[in-house]
Amino acid sequence: MGGDILTELVYTRRELCRTCYTCVRECPAKAIRIENGQAEVMSDRCIGCGNCTRVCSQGAKVYLKTGDRVEELLKGGKVAAMIAPSFPAEFYDMDSGQFTGMVRALGFSSVYEVAFGADLVADAYKELVDIRKTQYYISSDCPSIVNYIKYYHPNLIDNLAPLVSPMVAMARNLSCGKGLVADCRNK
Repeated sequence: MGGDILTELVYTRRELCRTCYTCVRECPAKAIRIENGQAEVMSDRCIGCGNCTRVCSQGAKVYLKTGDRVEELLKGGKVAAMIAPSFPAEFYDMDSGQFTGMVRALGFSSVYEVAFGADLVADAYKELVDIRKTQYYISSDCPSIVNYIKYYHPNLIDNLAPLVSPMVAMARNLSCGKGLVADCRNK
């Protein structure tokens, strides 16, 4: 993806790849090729959906792990965690207070749920649709969808809603310190 943060989001552990072609067949962006007998992710075509990591029975397709970076951040002072509103689906056996406590025990000074960011973005979507009643929009909440459109359907770029994701809206809300998001528009 040309030098941005997704450059090596997904990659191949060559020693585990058995060239079964499952990842090649299952990649929605056709971003995996066989080179020198190995299935290789083409980072300039990868949309970062992670589908290849799910379908690889050999465990050869892996995503970038940044736990060491998080540990360094935690050593440096106050760090906030933002959790997806879907966390109860994974941690169904604990209530939100237990989960929040678990995250704080890892060293995070505060924990916020991105659902608030979703509320902010929903309000911005309503305003956008009310203003432009004849325009159709594709939600810009999912980075994989946005990348897919940019790379493979550029004619639809104007249909991407000019709004940030709930996570970005929440981060902006936290960074401004006043409890207000300066602007949910995608900048």
